[in-house]
Amino acid sequence: MAPHRDGLTPRDTGAQLVELLVERGALAGLTGPGGATLKVRPPLVWEHTHADLFVDLLADALGAL
Repeated sequence: MAPHRDGLTPRDTGAQLVELLVERGALAGLTGPGGATLKVRPPLVWEHTHADLFVDLLADALGAL
């Protein structure tokens, strides 16, 4: 994968994001051919409150990148 302007590949950025999500209590990992696709782990049946919580954690983690 080609690096972005900051020198990081999508997989590098994904790994940082997963680390930040895990620090915040979310279960997530990377998957896909290049290992750069965010995956919530384990696959769960969610209610709206779970999705809202994950989106809040994701927004916080993205802000910390």
